[in-house]
Amino acid sequence: MEQASTADQTTVDQTIAEQIAEKLGPYLGVHNAKNAVKTFSRSVFGRDPDTLTIEDLPVLLEGLRPMLRTLVGKDSAESVLRAIEREVKA
Repeated sequence: MEQASTADQTTVDQTIAEQIAEKLGPYLGVHNAKNAVKTFSRSVFGRDPDTLTIEDLPVLLEGLRPMLRTLVGKDSAESVLRAIEREVKA
């Protein structure tokens, strides 16, 4: 059986919200990224970010899109959203 790499293991140990915030961090700063995930989780789903599932991801990303476009520009926003879609794991 293959052993998971350190990066893969980190992803497995992180919640969906933590993985999203980690990807947003370089664009928004760590604190703002965590707050953005928390705020949008509560406003879009009415629940805390630690309850997010992989099935919630498309709706959450659509909620984050306008804010990200305003803060980092269209190209950077689309780039980070694609990376989140590709790399966040359940």
